[in-house]
Amino acid sequence: MALPDYRIDEVKAPIVVARTRTHVQEFAGQREDLARAVERAAGSSNSALIMGALQEVYDGYQGKLATVLDHTAQNVVNEADRMIAAYQAGDRQMADDARRAADDVAHTAEEAR
Repeated sequence: MALPDYRIDEVKAPIVVARTRTHVQEFAGQREDLARAVERAAGSSNSALIMGALQEVYDGYQGKLATVLDHTAQNVVNEADRMIAAYQAGDRQMADDARRAADDVAHTAEEAR
């Protein structure tokens, strides 16, 4: 069955998802850059206290937040792909059902409705 509550442009939607996926993949590189920047800052501080504080902020907050953002973004684009596929499958199923129904010969007025 088609999804009556959704109107998806089947040509443009996959393009939007692909562009979004590209940005999501770029985020992984930015996350790695952040981790390296924290390591460099900690290493150049010449202070065990500052080094520990920077590492704690990254490990306890920034790294975890970056991981959650990455997982959420990956999930959004993957589910968008699935939604488009389900929409297209629903359209195909509806078209197949209509073709079969068109070939059926109604035997009663009720069947003809």
